[in-house]
Amino acid sequence: MSRLVTIAALAAGLSGCLGTETGNPPFAPSVAGESGGQMGIVPRPRLEAGWLALSELTFVPCEGDGIVVRYEPGALALHGAQRLEADPVLEPGDYCGVRFERVAWSGAEPSALAGRSLAIDASLADSTVHVRSTRTGPLELTGEPFAMSEASGSLVLFLDESLLFSGLSFADAERDADGSVVVSAETNADLLERIEAQLPGALSLYRDVDGDGALSEEELAAGPLATVPAP
Repeated sequence: MSRLVTIAALAAGLSGCLGTETGNPPFAPSVAGESGGQMGIVPRPRLEAGWLALSELTFVPCEGDGIVVRYEPGALALHGAQRLEADPVLEPGDYCGVRFERVAWSGAEPSALAGRSLAIDASLADSTVHVRSTRTGPLELTGEPFAMSEASGSLVLFLDESLLFSGLSFADAERDADGSVVVSAETNADLLERIEAQLPGALSLYRDVDGDGALSEEELAAGPLATVPAP
């Protein structure tokens, strides 16, 4: 039995605890990434490009076990409408969250992410910031029940830059010869710790109503479906 067939069979076995609609086949959800500021706020630094390496992307029903829709590591772009491919194994029904593992990226592209789990390039007024993290581990976003179906199966993982960089000053940071600021475990490690501490609270899951892989003002105004619970 192939891997995909095995996953589909597992999903079918779990359908009884998901409250799905009888007769509707499993489907492949769409998950994209995007970043920006809170409504009406221009974040500083401003993200120009960013990626989050993740694997074992799982949709968590409000009762019962989750369904893994993607096992393979993927580089989720946080700066454009680029979707991660998923397997067609998700049962229609209500879910209360998603979870995934942050992993070290082993692909050749994007090169900024190679060997890392998070890579962000952002602009300051007078220079640039390059965040490079190798931290791994699970993240789970939860909320009130939200329906998933083939017709409404597009979501966006949104990174709020103003929350990610909240309270941070780069004025006294160690700089490279070109004036840029590298934030990593080796350079400006204190800033990396702050960014990592603020990353979970800066992530939220939104409904992508029109399925274009990006969030309109109306989709953002509708509010998130799920967030990372406060510790």
